[in-house]
Amino acid sequence: MIGGHLTSVWLLKQRWLDASTGRTCHSRPPDDVPWLHFCTLVIALKLWSWLDGGRGVASAPSVVEDVDDRPCPRTVQRWLLRAQRYAMEIQQAIRLAVIERSEPRPVETLFPGGLSPPDHLVRRRWRDPPALDKLWRALALLMSGARGLCVPAAVLLAEARGRWDETLVKAGR
Repeated sequence: MIGGHLTSVWLLKQRWLDASTGRTCHSRPPDDVPWLHFCTLVIALKLWSWLDGGRGVASAPSVVEDVDDRPCPRTVQRWLLRAQRYAMEIQQAIRLAVIERSEPRPVETLFPGGLSPPDHLVRRRWRDPPALDKLWRALALLMSGARGLCVPAAVLLAEARGRWDETLVKAGR
């Protein structure tokens, strides 16, 4: 995203030789997810608008105007499936990023009433309700934390991704 508009960007990444394997590698920027066309911010925004919106994935409200038609609803469903596998790790990484940013004040000041999922999310039948609850809570921490700390959500996501294990970076592969 550049200036609030979804823009396709080519990333030129410096390659380096891994001495242990003899293969060339590259280090990814914090918001570049392997094997996906979109950055983590777009993924988080689309999942948040679907889970917090109370409507189905096809009629979920768009958080950013340009993200209305891209990605398609089926792609967002696939992202949800991938993210549910690592919901606890995602929640912990985002939680730690928000806690680190909010120090020295207690993080409870950002969320005075706690983070309970909305009724429409609890009432609906999901394949894995506990994982979905954790994922919703992680996205709520991200969005509310970004607003409360006056920090862009992309920065919090990048800090959280720095905590993810390399196996989680592969997004479900």
